[in-house]
Amino acid sequence: MPLDERNNDILKKQLVSSPAHQPGLLPQWLADQGVSFVIAGGMGSRAQNLFAQSGIKVIVGALQTEPEEALIAYLQGSLAIGDNICDH
Repeated sequence: MPLDERNNDILKKQLVSSPAHQPGLLPQWLADQGVSFVIAGGMGSRAQNLFAQSGIKVIVGALQTEPEEALIAYLQGSLAIGDNICDH
């Protein structure tokens, strides 16, 4: 999502279809789309490692449920983080 960094506003939102499920494909596909970080409620360590190998920072334990709210809170330094809800 393009951002107005002066105001922490989202300038544009675009939904795209993800590729068919294949283990380990999503991190590289997202990197190819220009993704630099992922905010998630939970994620297993293997998935986190795959994202890291693709150069994507992972933030886990996010408590916000709406992606836009989580993104703005992260940019403002106020993203509420709890436990990683994934146990594998």
